[in-house]
Amino acid sequence: SPPAAAVRGLIGGFVGTAAMTTAQTAYQKATGAGSSDAPERVGRRIIRAVLGRRVPRKRRPALNQAMHFLYGTSWGALFGVIAGARTRSTSPAAGFALGTTVCAVSLAELPALELAPAPWERSAVSLGSELAFHLVYGGVTGAAYSALATPPGLQGHA
Repeated sequence: SPPAAAVRGLIGGFVGTAAMTTAQTAYQKATGAGSSDAPERVGRRIIRAVLGRRVPRKRRPALNQAMHFLYGTSWGALFGVIAGARTRSTSPAAGFALGTTVCAVSLAELPALELAPAPWERSAVSLGSELAFHLVYGGVTGAAYSALATPPGLQGHA
């Protein structure tokens, strides 16, 4: 059913976001790269516009993670709705299309919100790592969705 597919996608999106976060954290530790504060900055804008409040500095890291996971799980729910509408089963590889789509959208929306430079102003390494993180997200989201859609006892046979 569509609601069940959306919930499977939501769970898959959460698991995919956790995998992406783990990959980003490992990359940042290995390379000394900084983490993105774009999710937190979007969250601050929303809170300011809706509630008329400022977010204290000490709460910004938690807001960053909350917005990051909210964004990833919401894309997962959309993935679930689309995958659930298909007449054939969805391959875990369909998650790579999700990851590529989310990456492309972020490369357009963050510069439009003036939260990141335009893609052509970024290095190939930066763009490549961004795509790689989103492929991790999409691949894990798709695999989790497929695993949740497979009835118990049939895993490995679907």
